[in-house]
Amino acid sequence: MLPKVKMNSQTVESILHTYRIYKTEHLVLTPALQRTQELLISNNTDILTSIKLLNQCLIETVDPADKMVLHCDRTHGEDVLRWTLKLKPDADIPLQIAALLHDIERWNPEWRTKALKDEKADETYRKQVLHPLNSKRVAQAFFQGFDVPEEIVQKTLFLIEHHDQRCSKPVVLPTISGDRVLIDSYADHIWEADLELLKQADSAAFFDSGLSYFVTHCLDVRKATQEKVAQRLATNFGRMRGSPVLQELVKQHVLVFWRNQDQRAYEIFVWACM
Repeated sequence: MLPKVKMNSQTVESILHTYRIYKTEHLVLTPALQRTQELLISNNTDILTSIKLLNQCLIETVDPADKMVLHCDRTHGEDVLRWTLKLKPDADIPLQIAALLHDIERWNPEWRTKALKDEKADETYRKQVLHPLNSKRVAQAFFQGFDVPEEIVQKTLFLIEHHDQRCSKPVVLPTISGDRVLIDSYADHIWEADLELLKQADSAAFFDSGLSYFVTHCLDVRKATQEKVAQRLATNFGRMRGSPVLQELVKQHVLVFWRNQDQRAYEIFVWACM
C-alpha cells in the first residue's frame, strides 16, 4: 500500500516556491502549476502520483526555446522509468522515483549549481559528483511536505547520488584546482542491485524518445561530426554490455522504431552499435 499524502494550500505553495522557474521574488503561478496545486490539495494521492504531478507541471513551465535545456532532457526521466519497469515490473517506489528524478537538475537551468557551469571543473568530477549531488538536492525538495517513511526518502536519494558512478569501488577524482575528491564505494550495499538496474535503464533510455533529438542537436546545432556522435552512441550502448538481453531489446527498439522515424539517427546507430 503506497503512503497517502494530504496537503494544504500553504504546503503546496511552499513546495512550488522551492522550484520557482523565474528569477523573481515570488513564484509565477502558471496554469500548469495552478492545476497541479488544485489536484494535490483536492486529492488524497500517493507519493509516486504526487511527485509525477509535480514533475510534469514543472516541465510544462520550462521555456521550450531555452537553449540550455534539450527536449530529450525533459522526457528522459519518463523514459528511464519506463525502462526500469520493463526490467523490473515490481520495482519499488524509491526506485521508480529515482528513475524519474535522477537527472532533474539538467532540464532547468535555474537549478544548476554554479559549479556545474565552472569551466575549470574536471568533466568526470562534474558528471560523477556535482551533477548527481545537485539532482539529489532538488529531489530532496520534492519530498518537502510529504509525510512518507524515511527509508523511501533515503533509498531514493542514495540511488540518485550514485547513478552516474561508473565503478562500485571507491574512486578518487582530481579537479583542475588540484583538489582530490573521494567517491565512496557502494559495493555490497543493500541497494546495490537496484542501483545497477537504474544505471542499465538510464543507458537504455538514451536510445528512446531523445535519440533523434540528440543526434539532430549534435549534428545541426553543435556541428559535431558523425564520428563524434557515433562514438557517444557506442559509449552509451557499451554501458549495457553486462546485460546482453537489454542490449538486444534496445537494438530491436531502434531498428523497429527509428528506421521509419529518423533515418539519419538510425544509420548512425547501426554504424556505431551493430
